[in-house]
Amino acid sequence: MDLKNLIPESDTVVVELEYKGNTLTNEDGTPMTIEVYLPHAKEYKDTRHRQSDFIIAKGEQKLKSAEYEDLGYSFIVDTTKGWNITFDGDQPKFTKKKAREVFEALPFIPELIRKKVDEQEAFI
Repeated sequence: MDLKNLIPESDTVVVELEYKGNTLTNEDGTPMTIEVYLPHAKEYKDTRHRQSDFIIAKGEQKLKSAEYEDLGYSFIVDTTKGWNITFDGDQPKFTKKKAREVFEALPFIPELIRKKVDEQEAFI
């Protein structure tokens, strides 16, 4: 066994969106997907460090629950690379602003992302 063979080959994973056991599809029949960075990726680590630095800088000031919620959504948004989704009758281009809107409106999506990332890390 060579440990080098255990190094992940990709920094991202594609999450197929499902709702109540059904794969969600776009009008063209393609599955709705979101591509996210994995914990070993630079983009993921940078986001984690930025948020940790923010929490440390708060010092003795305790974060309010709304701040924790905001950090959670920000983390998911900042570790998302792109998507192929339909939202409000459109296939919007991925932007952080649009991702925040979609993730807040549909909280099951960040949960799917977290589960997929956890699965990938457990596998690795």
